[in-house]
Amino acid sequence: METKLHIQNAIITTVCLFVLTIFSKLFNENSNNSNIQGASELVNQSIKFKKISSQDSFPFMKLQHLISSVTYIQAARHVCKDSDIERQTGVDLRKLKRVIDDETRKVIEELNTKFPKLRGKLISSM
Repeated sequence: METKLHIQNAIITTVCLFVLTIFSKLFNENSNNSNIQGASELVNQSIKFKKISSQDSFPFMKLQHLISSVTYIQAARHVCKDSDIERQTGVDLRKLKRVIDDETRKVIEELNTKFPKLRGKLISSM
């Protein structure tokens, strides 16, 4: 008699765990979609700051906007995988970051030339 009860309890527990696993999977996928949407918004902000930096005439402001742009890319990378973000946005993150890093180095070189006292204090650690 007791064995029958154990088998029933085992079957009920297994079914409940199976149902919980399915619900967990569904909720996790919804969370993943919102993560991808958030990462897409971060990439859009990065592109926005990159465009703003290209319009800046003051090197310090340009540097600030380029750093903001890289920051948004890094934040997006912490939220989702690069491949998911690239699939959603169509933006090659590695290429975008490389372009921003190159522009940042140029601005830092320009600032180091214009303001020799800053040499060694502004470095590109990309």
